[in-house]
Amino acid sequence: MKKRVFISYSTKNKSIADKLIKKFKSLGHSVWRDVSSIMPGDDWLKEIDEGLRHSDALVLVITPEAIQSEYVAYEWAFALGAGVPVIPLLYKPVRVPLRLQTIQFLDIRKHKKPWLRLMDSLRTMDKDRASRSSPIIDVSFRLNGRGKPEKVGDEYKMKVQLQNAPQGAVAVKYRLHDKSFDSPVWRKKNSDEKFLTKIQSYGDVLISAKIYLSSGSKLTIESTLYEALSRTHGGSKDERIERALRDIERY
Repeated sequence: MKKRVFISYSTKNKSIADKLIKKFKSLGHSVWRDVSSIMPGDDWLKEIDEGLRHSDALVLVITPEAIQSEYVAYEWAFALGAGVPVIPLLYKPVRVPLRLQTIQFLDIRKHKKPWLRLMDSLRTMDKDRASRSSPIIDVSFRLNGRGKPEKVGDEYKMKVQLQNAPQGAVAVKYRLHDKSFDSPVWRKKNSDEKFLTKIQSYGDVLISAKIYLSSGSKLTIESTLYEALSRTHGGSKDERIERALRDIERY
């Protein structure tokens, strides 16, 4: 589901905000930022309030400059008061206000693919996706006879299926959003097998599924491999599976 995201940041950190905006837009999300979303002559504060009220989430770029900015403080405080989810991205170390300390941070300095973790955060706060009746991408490790995740070189073998496929689903076009894959886009029509397909990967990547319905309509859903694998294997106490999950998240 596409989102409307409000980016809150200090103008001194414009470069990281620009990267976030470019990435969000490349995936079809709409972005609100004070510099480009307010027209000359507009009531600045009123436009920010409206932008926040109509956003699905506020992504807060945390830096010393942002914490010192009264404008940034106004934005995240307004969002919390309006019930808009706040996702703090720690870009530079700094002591944050007590109110923000109660919110789970995403430390983008510690992740090789912080963008994928940000996508996980957006999906986690999406109540619509929490519904059991909604279609989801299901990914699991392929296990050998001894219950060990199978590998080819450094790559783990995985099974991908569509759970809770909507009525009338006739085909699914899968896409791995990473140019390093030889064949990142393919289609499956085996609805009787929940559109089962197989992939190999050594690390995390965004995967999407465009669902084609007999009515002619289309529905696109997405997940990261790590998020989908965690849904399947997150409760496992098997050290080999736990290690495989760590590998996927790390790379």
